[in-house]
Amino acid sequence: MDIPGNWTKHGDNRYQRPGGDAYITVISGQLEDETLEKYAGNVRDNLSRDWWPDATLLEVDQFQHVRADGREYYRIRYRVQESAEYCVLDVIEVVGIADELPGQRVGFRLRGDSCEWRQLNSLRRIVQSFRVTVRPASYYTQSIDVDGIIVKANEDVVPEAMYRAAETVDAMMQGRLDIVECMADEDAAVAIVGETEWVTTLPEFGWLSGREDFTGRPYDGFSIRGLGAVAGQPVSATAEENLLRKSDEYDFVDITIHEFAHAIENLCLKVSDRTRLMALYESVLGTGRIDGTHAAADVDEFFAVFSTVYFNATRELYWLVEDQAELAEKYPDVHSFLWEIYGTVSTDAFRR
Repeated sequence: MDIPGNWTKHGDNRYQRPGGDAYITVISGQLEDETLEKYAGNVRDNLSRDWWPDATLLEVDQFQHVRADGREYYRIRYRVQESAEYCVLDVIEVVGIADELPGQRVGFRLRGDSCEWRQLNSLRRIVQSFRVTVRPASYYTQSIDVDGIIVKANEDVVPEAMYRAAETVDAMMQGRLDIVECMADEDAAVAIVGETEWVTTLPEFGWLSGREDFTGRPYDGFSIRGLGAVAGQPVSATAEENLLRKSDEYDFVDITIHEFAHAIENLCLKVSDRTRLMALYESVLGTGRIDGTHAAADVDEFFAVFSTVYFNATRELYWLVEDQAELAEKYPDVHSFLWEIYGTVSTDAFRR
């Protein structure tokens, strides 16, 4: 969670505004099958038990369902006085659910309070501006925030791989502003699997253990070194050895670019974008020139493969289109579409 830089920690999960006139308290916990409405209702009905067991005054003024900036939550606004010698607190509590990990639903509550009613509006803005990111602390021990997109790994992954993944994400977010904002709103993230680990080691992809992909490759093993995010699961996977450019089976392609392209398509392309993309796929497929390649498998792989071509980050189609310059010459419509998504970028760091 992003805490304003000028706030200070004041006890467990509690942060103090400069001057001491307002506080934010954060709690979270595992949920079973509660809906957001049920969870928020339980929070409202148990405010006294959870926070104020000895309060002499507790008045709920607002219980509101809010949808804003790609998020959904409930806002509870109330007044409370613990006893006559204490001030009457104005309180705002935001209640939400984070479904970032398959099978793990985390409920979170952010409560801000102040004795000064003049602070209430600013407190409301602060509470609602916080971004809550679920990170399984038992596995991920390091992270980099790239404008709201988290690159994360465990302690065994070397920092250089983290930096390279962050640079890649940053380069791919230089295009359309609506996509940049959408990816942050969707809590897009990149998780790095260590070079000696399987992709199913990552918490988000553990449920794939024992299964195979559509080509028959097992997820438990080293034949799959990357996976793209999909709606409802915004984390992409990439491989440490590929980021470090060690000799490996996939040395010919930048896995991070390929998989993060899947994330962009699955999470943030508009219907109109998808219509154009399908037309481009069918047009190129109709020439027969990409028959038998990964790019021909479906429109999703077409977008991911040609995204790596755009960044000069693959030798996958070297005999057809070697780099971005040749892409612009031979397939100008594809190049134009990708330029709209990614913008003008320096590709020297990604050349394969």
